Order: sequence, then structure tokens, then C-alpha cells
Amino acid sequence: MNLSNSKISVKEVKELELELDSELDLGLESEVELRYLQEISKIYSKINEGIFPHEVLNHVFDSFESIIPYDRIGFAELDLTNNSACLKWHRSKLKAKPILKSGYCVNLKGSSLETIKNSSQPRIINDLESYLREHPHSYSTKLILKEGMLSNLTCPLIVRNKPIGFLFFSSTQKNSYRNTHTLLFQHIASVLSSVLDKSYLYENLVNASLAKEEILGVIAHDLKNPLSVIHGYIKLILGQSYANLPTDMKEDIFNRIDNSCVEMMSVISDLQDASSIESGSITLNKETIDLKDYLWEKYKEFTVLARNKSICLELDLEKDLPQISFDKIKMDRVIHNLISNAIKYSPLEQKVIIRAKVDSVENSKNNVLISVTDNGPGVPAKDFKRIFKKFGRSQTVPTGGEKSSGLGLYIAKEIVEAHKGTIKVESEQGKGSTFTIILQSACQDYYNHH
Repeated sequence: MNLSNSKISVKEVKELELELDSELDLGLESEVELRYLQEISKIYSKINEGIFPHEVLNHVFDSFESIIPYDRIGFAELDLTNNSACLKWHRSKLKAKPILKSGYCVNLKGSSLETIKNSSQPRIINDLESYLREHPHSYSTKLILKEGMLSNLTCPLIVRNKPIGFLFFSSTQKNSYRNTHTLLFQHIASVLSSVLDKSYLYENLVNASLAKEEILGVIAHDLKNPLSVIHGYIKLILGQSYANLPTDMKEDIFNRIDNSCVEMMSVISDLQDASSIESGSITLNKETIDLKDYLWEKYKEFTVLARNKSICLELDLEKDLPQISFDKIKMDRVIHNLISNAIKYSPLEQKVIIRAKVDSVENSKNNVLISVTDNGPGVPAKDFKRIFKKFGRSQTVPTGGEKSSGLGLYIAKEIVEAHKGTIKVESEQGKGSTFTIILQSACQDYYNHH
């Protein structure tokens, strides 16, 4: 893996240090300025080693106490699409388990964080208890107080005039930030914003490189086997003994070649779909579908495949299913994946059930649930999220040795979510799995767009 292009040159590090040295005139003691420059210089040096965001933040936590007082530091990433901020990283000196954990998100609308984002100015709260009395609905303040923090400094992180998140310094003492210089915080936030931006770029490059390697691995592995089958049978056909084979054996050879071609086309389709999703070019050509007729066709289509593994395929449809609006070609990919997976992971002589019904929840009666249930080995709970990620595979092994690209459920999830729907799994090891997609009826979909 060659990521040398993503690294900062030594010359650039020196230029940044000189820039900081010339600009940093905060009116503070020269010793404080020197310590600050030394720590920032260390961080930029680490960037050249291929440092990741969490490593940058860990270095800040381990080194910045001589500059800023704190017992806890947190980093929240800004999601401008949803106008929210989510805690991505945190560390504390306290031994107690954290209450404000990674994954905690807040909506910025009307919040104090929105004011900080818009003003690009740090915020200091030297008495969190008094602040909570004045702002009793601040749930984040309640949580941080439960951790024992009594004062807080929030620095907005901005890159190229675009806010990217917030850095929170918190202390178990009141008035920890009363005698510190606000301009120092602004410089710290500015420099750390640049560092984090570069480290995120590096992380993205690494992930992209790993994804590329994984794609090449999929192509090499999943295409090599069917190509080997085709190559072997073609050599047999070209040989002298082929002419003497019985007709049924000849037909079997061509069926095997055809199956290998279908297998390769499936892998290629998965890679193409994944590429379209990654580039954001997924488009929907919706049409109104009679769900009962649609699922009946899917049932007939997969009956032969199920019969080949001695599996009983059943169809259980609610009597009055509404019409539904979706892109038929793309939804075919979703339904095909769920049914073929159920057959793939089911032992011989078991049952796979395709169901569809209207959601019985009072506030969701315009939703339709389509599910596929098998009696296979099940999916471990720890794999529930992983299986919907690109190249995410469960530890569960197909019962017939069938291949999997690790892209099917990822593609299914993206297609369902493009339809404003959701997909979920319910499973217990040894007792099978149920994959359910939730879609809006055609009527509800119409009202949502008018």
C-alpha cells in the first residue's frame, strides 16, 4: 500500500512551525508560548508518520495539560446534512465509566453549539452547575455534570471556512478557564482543525486503498473459481472423448458452464452497484407495483433453486396488501439477495418463508413489511451491523459452500434507504434469521412528494 502522497513533507512541517512562530503573539508568558509551539510541532511531525484522527486526539490528551487544564477531552464531528454533532472520541482521567459516550448526538437547531458554530468563537463555562440552573433542558450538561465535570471549554473546529466539529475540554474544578486567554484557544482550535483535516484525509486514503485491495481480492477469488470451471469444461469439449459422451452428460456440462457465467455476472453486478452507490449516482425509476403479484413472481422464480437444496419455499401474504411504489429493477436486487441468502444458509429439507403485511403499529399503518425467514444457523448479534457494510461478512458459513462477495446486503441496505425505507435483521444462533424491509405504500409515497 503506497500512501506517500498523503503525507506532509518535512519542508511543509517547518513552514507551518515558522508560520505559528510568527503569528503567535498572544501577550502570554514566553514559556507558555514555547510549550504550545513545541506541542503543535510534535503533532505536525506525527502527521508525517501517517497518523489517524484518534491518534492526534490521544496526543493532545497526553500532551496539552501544560497549556490547558482538563480532566476530560471530547471531539464531536459535525454533520451539516442532518444539522447535528456526534461525539466520535473522548478520554478522561477519571476511572469511572464515562456517561457521555461516543455515538451521542445532538441536534444543533436552537442549541448553544449552533451559536458556537455560527460565531466561530470558543465558549467558556466556568460553572456548569449554574449553567444548568439557567438552562435546565441542556441534557448534555446534565450528563457531563454526572461525570464530575464543573467547567468546560468548547472550541469550534473550522477548515477552509467550513465548520467540521467541536473540541471539548472539561475540568472537575470550577473556574478552570477563568484566567486563560481566549486567543490561545482560537489558535489551538485553528491548528488542530488543520491537523484533524489532514489526518481524516489520510484515514480516507487508507480506507480507499484497503477497499481497492478488497475489491481486487473479491475479483481474484470469486471470478477465478467459475473461470476455472469454464476453462476445464471447454478443454473437455475440445478433447476427443467429448463426442462419445451421452447427451445428458453433454447437457450437464453446458448447464455447469452457464451457471458459472451467471455466478461471474452476479459478482460483476455487485461491484458495479457498489461503485454506483459509492459515487452517489444511484437513481430511482419508480413505478406503482401490485405487491401481491410481484412477490408471487419472486416465489415462482426461486422455487427451483429451493428445490435443488430440498428446501420448502412458502409464500405468506396478507389479504389486503396496498400497492407500493419502487424501482422494480433495483428492488429485484434486494428481494433476490434476501431469498437467495435464506436458501444459501439453510440446511437441507428446511423451510424458507416469504411474508408481506401492513405494519400493525398505530403510527405506521402506511408502511408495508416484507420479510424472508429461514431456519439456518442464524447471525451472531455482534455481526448485525457488520453484515450491512461493504464487504461485511458474518462468521456464518453457507450450508452448500456457496460463494458470497460480501456486497449483497450492503447494496440491499443502500437501495432500501434510497427508497426512504429501512432494513433490519432479527436472528438467534441456531434458530434462523428474519430479514425485514419496511417500505411506504404507494399512497403514502404520493403524499410525501406532494
